[in-house]
Amino acid sequence: MEQIMIISREVKNNISGEFCIFKVKIIESYLYFSEKIT
Repeated sequence: MEQIMIISREVKNNISGEFCIFKVKIIESYLYFSEKIT
C-alpha cells in the first residue's frame, strides 16, 4: 500500500512539473509574438 502512495506522489510531482514547463513555454511564446506584433 505504501509503495502505491509513493508512486502516485511521484506521478503527481511529474505531472505538475510538466505543467509548469508547459506554462513557461506558453508565456515565452506569448511574449515572443507580442514583441513581433509591436
